Amino acid sequence: MMPRWSDTYLVGHSSMDCQHRELLDYAASLVGAHSYEAQVSCAEDLSNLMKAHFAHEEALMSSIKYVGFDEHKQQHKNILLRLRDIQHEITGRKLMLDVFDTEVYDLLVTHIINFDRDLSAQIQALQYWGCEVD
Repeated sequence: MMPRWSDTYLVGHSSMDCQHRELLDYAASLVGAHSYEAQVSCAEDLSNLMKAHFAHEEALMSSIKYVGFDEHKQQHKNILLRLRDIQHEITGRKLMLDVFDTEVYDLLVTHIINFDRDLSAQIQALQYWGCEVD
């Protein structure tokens, strides 16, 4: 079953945490969509939301001159490419949503835990030293 939001996914940055929760909610909507039309709509909404979220993170990384920027940005690109493939699979009626739910964990939760936590920690460290970070 689709992973639901858990506070264990918190990274400690309020806007990222809020967006992560919303992304998981949209992914759950896609997995739960039963009609073709709903799947297409949910996939498009998830893709748009993901693009906006990644733009937000990349702006944060740029503003703090984040050391892992290039690798993190490449991860974003890889996720968006896979999401595009998923949209094509839905359009071609070839997506197996029961497989997609486990892939969502890999796409979103693993990224949050392995990449976004580090970004948040660097932001928090800068804020601790009095730097303005938005």
